[in-house]
Amino acid sequence: MGWGLGFCWIYFILFSNFVLFVVFIGVLIFVKFIFAGLYLHAVTETKLVVDTSRGETLRINVMFFSMCITWS
Repeated sequence: MGWGLGFCWIYFILFSNFVLFVVFIGVLIFVKFIFAGLYLHAVTETKLVVDTSRGETLRINVMFFSMCITWS
């Protein structure tokens, strides 16, 4: 007869741990999708700003290679 109340508390503890686990997994999945969205979203700019206040210069060498394609 003494097991009834203790057994009920065991179910309550197991159920509350399960609820906390499900909430925690939900938060992890939510955060993962947020960071995946930030990672996949690329931000590009079309201008290059060079600070020349210290007298230094920036030299950029751009080389475009051409490939000959022959059709057989």
